[in-house]
Amino acid sequence: MRHSGAGFLAWICLISSSNAKAADYLDLALFGRRDTNVNDGSRMTTVTWDEERDVREIRVLYNSSRPPDVKVQYWFRNWPYPVPRMPTMEDPVDDPWQGKRLTAQTSQECRTSECTYTFEPLAESENPLAKNLPGTRYRRTLKIGLVSEAGASAFSDLRVFSETTQAPLKVRVELGRREKDTAWKGSVQVFNGSLRSAQTWGFASTDSFEDASRWRFQAGRQPKGLTLELLAANPAPPGSADGTIVTIQASAVTAAGTSARTFSFATDDLKRGPIDIPAFHAYITEAQGGGSVQSQERRLRVRELIPKEPEQTYERASREIPPLDAWKRENGGRVYLPLAADSSWQKFAFEYGGNVFISKHGTKAKGRELARLQWEGDRILWKIGTGETPYYRDDQQCKVSKLEGYLPVITQRWENEGLKFTEEAFATADAVRWRTGMDFPTCLSRQCEPPCIFLNSTRP
Repeated sequence: MRHSGAGFLAWICLISSSNAKAADYLDLALFGRRDTNVNDGSRMTTVTWDEERDVREIRVLYNSSRPPDVKVQYWFRNWPYPVPRMPTMEDPVDDPWQGKRLTAQTSQECRTSECTYTFEPLAESENPLAKNLPGTRYRRTLKIGLVSEAGASAFSDLRVFSETTQAPLKVRVELGRREKDTAWKGSVQVFNGSLRSAQTWGFASTDSFEDASRWRFQAGRQPKGLTLELLAANPAPPGSADGTIVTIQASAVTAAGTSARTFSFATDDLKRGPIDIPAFHAYITEAQGGGSVQSQERRLRVRELIPKEPEQTYERASREIPPLDAWKRENGGRVYLPLAADSSWQKFAFEYGGNVFISKHGTKAKGRELARLQWEGDRILWKIGTGETPYYRDDQQCKVSKLEGYLPVITQRWENEGLKFTEEAFATADAVRWRTGMDFPTCLSRQCEPPCIFLNSTRP
C-alpha cells in the first residue's frame, strides 16, 4: 500500500479518550489531500487519495448558513468494475489523471450550518457503468469534491466516511529481537487510524523515551520495545483500502555501522497471529497481559518450507485442482476446436455441440484480409439444429471426437426425437487456386489470399 507524503499522513496524533469514543467511523479526509479552487463562478473543494476509497457520507460544517445547490462530484473512469473473470492479464483500475468528474445523485440533511450528504442508489442516469453494481449507496473513487457558488459560505470542517469503523487495539512491538549491543532510535507513524498512547516496554534507565516520535534504546539480553494503544480500522465493504498501517521509522547502530530498520505492518494481519520480521529483528503481537514474547518459536520462512513440501503427484493434483468444464470456457462461451488449412489465417471455430463460427478478432485478420470479412459485428455464427423444434445440444448431451484420436477431422454425435445424428467437419484450402499459378513463397509472405473452405456434413 502506498503512503501519502502529505500532512494528512498523520505524524502521530495523540487524541483524548473522549474524542476516541465519539469516533465510530474512520474519517477518510484526514488521510487525503484537500484543496480548493475557484473557477468560472464556482468553488470546488476536493479531497484526493492515493488509493480508491468507498465514500458513503460527507459531513460539512459551514462558516455561516449553508449554500444552496451544493453538488457532490467524484472522479470516474472504470468504476464500477465488471465482475472478475478468467483468463485476464490485468484488472481495470482508476488513476488520478485519466477520467472525468461525475455529479452524484445525493440527498442531504442539514441543521443550521451543518450538513450531511449521502448517496442515492447508483443508477445509469448518473454512472454509465452502474449496471456492474446497481443500487449501491457508496462511490469508489480517488477524488471526492463539493461544488458551490464562488461567493457561497465556505466551511470550517469537512469529514468523509466510508463504512469503515474504528475500534481500540493494543499491540506490542518488540524491537532488537535476538540481537545484542545494538542501539535503536526512531518514531511511530499511523495511517488510516490514530495513536491514543505509546508506552515503553522493557526499557532500562539508560534508555530514552520522550514521546512516540522520539525514542532510543540499547538492545540487550531482555526484550524491549513499545506498547501502542491504537484506534484501528475495521475496513468495509470488502476490498476496502481503509486498513490501518503502522510504520516504525527506525535505524540501528551495530558494529558493522548504521542500518535502516524501518518497516510497516497492517493491524488486520494480527488477526492471523503474531507478525515476525526476522530481517529487521522485530516481532509484533496483540498486547494481552504482560510477559515476554521472547520465548515464542520463530515461524519458518517460505523458502525454508519448500524442501519440506512433498513432490507433486497426479493424485494430489486431481484432488486439489478442480476439473475443467469441457463445455464452458473460462471467459464465457462454449469450448471450440479450431479448424484451418495449414498456414492459413482463416480459422473456423467448431464448438462443442456442433455450432460453427468465424471471428474477425479471433482470426487476427488485417488489411485486405479484414476487408473481405464483410458481415456486421465480430463474428458470424451457424447454428446446427435438428428436430421439429431445433435442438442445439444446450443440455450437453453430445459426444465429440477427433479422427483416429489426433487428426483435425471432428465428429460429434447426439440423439434427438428418436434419431441418432452424426456431424463431421474439417477445413481445407481451395486446391484449384493453389494449382493455378500461386507460388508457395508468395503465399508465405501473405501476398496471396487463397480461400479456406469449411466442410460440414450432418446426417441421421
